[in-house]
Amino acid sequence: ARAVLAGIHLAFNYLFFQETLPVAERRPFAGVVNPLRCFSVVLNMGAPLRKLMFIAMGQYCTEGKHLIGFRNLWLTTACGMGMRQWSNFGMAYSLAMIGGGQLAARCIQRFGRRGYTTLSNITNMVGYACWSQPRLVPMWLGLAILLPGINAVGTSASKAMCVDLATAQGMGKGEFASCE
Repeated sequence: ARAVLAGIHLAFNYLFFQETLPVAERRPFAGVVNPLRCFSVVLNMGAPLRKLMFIAMGQYCTEGKHLIGFRNLWLTTACGMGMRQWSNFGMAYSLAMIGGGQLAARCIQRFGRRGYTTLSNITNMVGYACWSQPRLVPMWLGLAILLPGINAVGTSASKAMCVDLATAQGMGKGEFASCE
């Protein structure tokens, strides 16, 4: 059943999505896909792109889906939150993600992509340092401090800079996106 759905999905994409890369810039398909091709970005591209990719990779580690299990265990065991407090904190975190996304757009406009990346990295460091304290007040304070870069939203600016650097070095946007 999954194979049939995959085939339908492939046919749909082939029929209804048009190639956006100009014909002159397309590379011929060799018939074999190298799953390790993405490592060429790390090995063959310039140092600024490599450094920025590692920064973005570190930022992705702060995404909520990677941390939720650890955070919930920390809240209930080390911080001693009861079910009601834990639920309230989860709801506040969800609302903070919405507000943080809105705040990020404004910060990027005000500070630029590089300034925003630095800001989100610093606020993430300080916010998680607050969270490392097993008390309730630092947990709530840390949540407020995390707002500019909450849930790895800081990667939006660094990812855009990575794409710009990769395309400037001759890699297609789609090709680079497959390596992320």
